[in-house]
Amino acid sequence: PGDRMVLKTGIGAPVQIRCGSVPLFEGRIGQRKSRVAVRIEREAVRSQKMER
Repeated sequence: PGDRMVLKTGIGAPVQIRCGSVPLFEGRIGQRKSRVAVRIEREAVRSQKMER
């Protein structure tokens, strides 16, 4: 049940969360028991051009 995502990075690695090509957040891959998650650490820096 559910969807499966294949990540090409390991636990503790930095990641950028995007919506399409727009960066939204920066965080790190984490794991608790058998589940994988992303801990959001900060908002992504966006250029002025993207905010318009």
